[in-house]
Amino acid sequence: MTEIDGKLVVHTCHTIYKKADGFVGNSYIVKATDEYSYILWNESNQDDDMVIRIARINNSNGNIEYCSKSIFGTLSDCKPMYVDGNLIWYVTDEYSFPKFYKLNTSNLDKYTWIKSSKKQK
Repeated sequence: MTEIDGKLVVHTCHTIYKKADGFVGNSYIVKATDEYSYILWNESNQDDDMVIRIARINNSNGNIEYCSKSIFGTLSDCKPMYVDGNLIWYVTDEYSFPKFYKLNTSNLDKYTWIKSSKKQK
């Protein structure tokens, strides 16, 4: 949030759904440094695929300074960690096999992601 001319301004990351019953869930706040924290959450995109969104928050003033594009993937009940400039977490599939995610926070917009059901070329 920011105060401009004595008025409180709320910054938001916009999500657009193709229908009213879009899903948003599993949100986490991860403190990265004294300067920044990250909020991660799951949502369904316009094709009903599960995606991850990430917002960077300035800890000193509460401003949202960055909001990621949709990244195909999911969060779990395990809180992500911040380690050496990376957000790290894991999920398990229906057979309890772990799948680890490691995202470098300085390059979040440079990641290219595909649906897990498709093979990358």
